[in-house]
Amino acid sequence: MALTDLTQMSASSREALSREISGRVKLVYFDIDGTLLDSNASLPGSAINAIKRIQSLGVKTAVASGRPVFAAQPLIDQLGLSDAGLFCTGAMLFDPAQNRLLSCAALAREDVLQVVELARQLSMHCELYTSNDYYIEHATDYTAFHTHYLKREPLIGSFTTELLSSDIFKIQLVVNENTELEKLLTVQETLPHLGFATGHGADRPDIIFSSLTSPDADKHRAFQSLAEHHGVNAENIMSLGDAGSDKVFLQLAGYGIAMGNAKADVQACADFVTHHVDNHGLAYALDLIQAPDH
Repeated sequence: MALTDLTQMSASSREALSREISGRVKLVYFDIDGTLLDSNASLPGSAINAIKRIQSLGVKTAVASGRPVFAAQPLIDQLGLSDAGLFCTGAMLFDPAQNRLLSCAALAREDVLQVVELARQLSMHCELYTSNDYYIEHATDYTAFHTHYLKREPLIGSFTTELLSSDIFKIQLVVNENTELEKLLTVQETLPHLGFATGHGADRPDIIFSSLTSPDADKHRAFQSLAEHHGVNAENIMSLGDAGSDKVFLQLAGYGIAMGNAKADVQACADFVTHHVDNHGLAYALDLIQAPDH
């Protein structure tokens, strides 16, 4: 399907699309940063109202994000996104309603050690994520920036042997695309077997958040596993996102909708593009879902 700009559709075309979607979509996946949350890391009231409305129609709502569960939980609670979803860029599938881990894939210890050593050598901002917290060795220019997004301070201190022996589900490297991209490419070239997924700050498109995960954290398998868990087919799923890490779910969902703030390569993976997150893009897209007999 060619990419369709929802903001440029005629009223009649939008109405026809709404009738199709309203009778078919049973599950919606939401990315968080740059999709649910705007460039101020705030949740627009329009998004809250739109999500509550589709939930009242019986549509399931779930998270599909690079965030770990602990960093997504406040939004899950506020918005009732309690259906099983994807976290840590695919390293965790978790059911919030039952507080149950469906599956997980930790990084191999030797890979963690190698990434940490490379990050030290290249002076890169490096975060390690366990199931309960995230860690940095020392503060950098990106520490406050990312804390603002996650609304949670990292634990700061040397990456001890005990920590490096723990289950690490995601490593996040943060770089400036204009001045530090070569550092990130060096890590990718050194460890090509790892999963690499990228995202940008909605307010700082020059900053790249790169999530490194186990090869077993495969989003294609995760999408299928979650669809089976929910008892739906791909054609019954809508997915919304703005980052490179959202590409697979945008491609596999029956209705993949990229935010207007997504970069061109992300939009190219979607069926539709909506307004910028700061211009109520989420609510505009969800407005397509109406009662089936509307």
